[in-house]
Formats: sequence, structure tokens, C-alpha cells
Amino acid sequence: MTNRHERRKAAATSSKKLAKSNAATLDQHFDDALRRVRAEFERTGEIHAGFECVTDGESFHIPAYWPDRGAKARARAALRDSFRRRKVNRYVFASEGWVGKTPGLRPTDDPDRGECVQVIAVERNGLQRYAFAEITRNGATASLGPWKVSGDVPRGWLLELLEDGYSDRPRKEEPPPVPGKSKILEHSMTLRSSSELADDEGRVFLAYAPPRTLMVMGRRDPRNGDLCVSRYTWKLPEVPWPGPDAPFERITGREAERLLDAVERWIANQQN
Repeated sequence: MTNRHERRKAAATSSKKLAKSNAATLDQHFDDALRRVRAEFERTGEIHAGFECVTDGESFHIPAYWPDRGAKARARAALRDSFRRRKVNRYVFASEGWVGKTPGLRPTDDPDRGECVQVIAVERNGLQRYAFAEITRNGATASLGPWKVSGDVPRGWLLELLEDGYSDRPRKEEPPPVPGKSKILEHSMTLRSSSELADDEGRVFLAYAPPRTLMVMGRRDPRNGDLCVSRYTWKLPEVPWPGPDAPFERITGREAERLLDAVERWIANQQN
């Protein structure tokens, strides 16, 4: 059990992770991401997909989730436009994915497919890095194999987000970042990233407000009660709402409505 001083020190270190990426080279950022992704998987058994983005003046994180092809297409357009407007020079993307086992079949169509964690790093000058590690599951236990770093980077839209592309929207400057803050979302209700907290700090929450289907996950800051966001998703019709025995804090009512409103505004802003 860590003491309060150690937890505060860890929280400060966590909030500076992306800030340090701003001064790192692509290889340094990529290698650091591989270490942090493995640590997250070993701690939780899963990876929350997202982009670590670097500009000349700031570093920020964007969670990633697209439940279908239509959502993926909208996300692609919104990300490219956002990266253009914010002048992103580099990003590192990490996620879980499928590994094909049968020649001639796409991984999504392969009944014998496996699972992996992949990490992609892209820089505006054309440099790219790619690594993946296979996931092995034994009941409720999941383990991550060794990283396989490949010079053969798979082609796809995830590598093309720094290309200018077409946009009918005028270029507009983003507001300057707030010093000392590592935020994944910006709105009048300040939304904080769970990466600002130490790994063992804060109670996990799920915020939802039926009949709205948006659900937001993260951890609550034990010092001031702030809701620190890690990811968001949309509830599928066949999935029941969490019950009272759920192993996390369930946030409903006005507090959930305010958080969902802010996240929805941020999503809409990314698409406009």
C-alpha cells in the first residue's frame, strides 16, 4: 500500500507522461508507449484504445471507439480535420485487434483468428513505427507476448491522419493549452483524463443516463471528486444496464447528465 506522498508523486509523474512525449523523438515516444501499454495490459488485462498526439506546444490524448464502419468513417474525417487544425506533428495509436491465422482470409473473417495489441507511431515527416504482441487467454487470465517490431507497417487509414486531405472548413486556431494540465477534452465543464491520476488512485466509475445510450467510463479523483475520463462508448440494445452489484461506481442523475452533455459537445466539436 503506497502512502499519500507516494500517490501524489505518482499522480504528478502520470500527468507528465504526455508532456515528456513532446520533447521526445519518434523512437523514444514509441519505445515509451510500448512500455506503458504493456504495463497497462498487465495491470488490467485490456487496453483502452486511443491516440497520444504531439504538437509544437502541447501533448494530448484522444480516446478511440468506433462500434461500426459508419462510426469509423466519421472518426477518420474528424480526426484528420482536428489534427490539421491543431497542427499535430506526431501521434501514437494503441489498441487491441485481431490476428489472422488462415492464409487468404481477413482477420475479421477468420474463425481461427487470435487477438493482439498493436502500437503504431506516425510522424509528419514520414517516419513510421509498428509493433504488435499476441494476447493469450486462459480462462479469466490474459497475458501479453513479446513485442514484434516490424519494418513492414500495415497500410491503412490509421497511418494517413497527418495528410492534409480535403476540408471545406476554414482553418481555425485552437485555444492555447492550460499550463500544467493534461486534458483529453475541452469544454466549459473541464473534463480531465484519468491519466492524470496514479495507476492505483481513484474509484472506477461508469456514468449513464437512460434512455440516452452514451456511457462514459473513468476514475473519480479522490482529492476533489472530479470525474476523470478514460473512454466512452454507446450501449447496445441487447446489453442490460449495470445492476447494483456492479464492481464500480454507478453515476446517474444530474451528475451523469452534465458529464454526458460535455462529452457529447466535445464529440460534436470534433466533427464540425
